[in-house]
Amino acid sequence: MIMGTTDAFVSMARDTQVFRPEELDILREVLTDCLDKPGSGYRMLVHSVDGAPAGFAIFGRSPCTMASWDLYWLVVDKRFQSKGIGRLLVAQVENEIARSGAKAGVRVETSGRPDYLAARTFYARVGYIQAGILQEFYAPGDDLVLFYKLVTPA
Repeated sequence: MIMGTTDAFVSMARDTQVFRPEELDILREVLTDCLDKPGSGYRMLVHSVDGAPAGFAIFGRSPCTMASWDLYWLVVDKRFQSKGIGRLLVAQVENEIARSGAKAGVRVETSGRPDYLAARTFYARVGYIQAGILQEFYAPGDDLVLFYKLVTPA
């Protein structure tokens, strides 16, 4: 069972000060599907500290693929950043994917904005390769940066 509410998770994401309002609206929709519709295809992992959510990851199978996954959201409470929670959540996501029994690709899409430099650096540090850049994808001056990693079964 996931401890936390949609409002609490959206608030956590908002407090990081990197997500635009429309991104937070999408997160709210994804969380609603994830928490209220178990068959939605979204999976969520939450890391708690002293019984309260300190970070979360939302992932799922990539549509129309046989062995690929998307890591849609990775958010760590601002108070707990740089303490290994993001690394732990990514490892847990990868372990869940590895249990699927086949070699699988994990795709992460993030922003090229300067305030996302820490996120891009993080993904590189946990073994994701930068697989591409779509210039000005999100908005003028805001590229989509694609990261990818192959995960093998345990």
